[in-house]
Amino acid sequence: MNDIAAITFGIFMIVSGAAHFLFPAYMRRLIPSWMTGLLPPLLGRVEFLVVASGVADIVVGGLILVPQARAVGGWAAAGLVMTYLVCHVDALTRSFNDHPRRLGGPTVRLAVNLGYIAWAIAIGWTAA
Repeated sequence: MNDIAAITFGIFMIVSGAAHFLFPAYMRRLIPSWMTGLLPPLLGRVEFLVVASGVADIVVGGLILVPQARAVGGWAAAGLVMTYLVCHVDALTRSFNDHPRRLGGPTVRLAVNLGYIAWAIAIGWTAA
C-alpha cells in the first residue's frame, strides 16, 4: 500500500476518533442497548464506550501515520473496525424487523465499514 493511501486512512481514523468527542450523541445511538448490559457497570456505560472507541480510533490512526508502526496500526485498525460491525449488524437487524423501509442507512454503514476493514488489512499486509 502506498504511503498516501496509508496516511489518508490514518488521518481518517484520527478524524473518526475526534468525531466521538464532537458528536457523542450520534455515537451513543450507534451502540445497541443490549451491548451495555453485557459489560461491568463502569464499562457498560454508553459514554465510556464512546470515549474508549474514540481514543482507540485516534491511537490506531496515529500508529498508521508512523511508518515503523504502520503494520501494527493497520492490523489494529482492522480489528477495531471489525468490532464496530456488531453495531451495524444490530442496526440492520432492527431496521429489517421494525422498519423495513429504512434498510438503506444500516446497509450502507455495514458495506462502508467492510471497505474500511479491507483498507486497514491492506495497510497492515503491505507495511509488514
